[in-house]
Amino acid sequence: NLKEKIIPGTMVLEALEPFPGYHHDVPTKPIPGTIYFITTEFYTRENITRVSQDVFKIVNKPFNAATGDLSIYNDKFPSIRINELTSYDYIEELQRCFQDYGIKFRKAKKIRAKGISKIKKFFCVNEIEEGVYLDTENKEMGYFKAPYLNWKLFEKITYSIKNNWEKASFDAALGTFYRKSELQDVIRIYRDNINAEILLEIREKYLKEIKKY
Repeated sequence: NLKEKIIPGTMVLEALEPFPGYHHDVPTKPIPGTIYFITTEFYTRENITRVSQDVFKIVNKPFNAATGDLSIYNDKFPSIRINELTSYDYIEELQRCFQDYGIKFRKAKKIRAKGISKIKKFFCVNEIEEGVYLDTENKEMGYFKAPYLNWKLFEKITYSIKNNWEKASFDAALGTFYRKSELQDVIRIYRDNINAEILLEIREKYLKEIKKY
């Protein structure tokens, strides 16, 4: 929980490890990481995008907002994921602007636990090979098409790769792309200085493991 520089009494969470599978080059600067404004209800991607555009004109400071939810223990918390902040000092101002546009925040509840974040956002990608993409905005992100996996199997496969490969310094997550009329299951890879070569190598490891099941 963030307790300072927020609207008093509201629930704002900060992810201490937004990429828990990757432990290299941990930032030491005292700037916000991934922040979640916990809301009383789920807001659509369109709604948050429209509101964010207007809020940015008012605040005139960098931030990126996406709609989603957090699963912690057996609870689900609808949220607005905020990142790309340069300071904690304008978090309260951001909240109040969102509030002015009708966004309602949940009352504070103490949380310090592992959770799973599900985010809905737009992607700008470069397809380097069929079904393999590098993110053009987030240079640490890459994606590749993969068969649908449930969370438990995905976790098992990821652990297996990380325990049996000397280059396994990355964080992985499940995702889905909506491309035209196609729904495409993907695996997202986070790694500093990711490039086509390492992304293709990681994809090969995953596809080889997936064939075992």
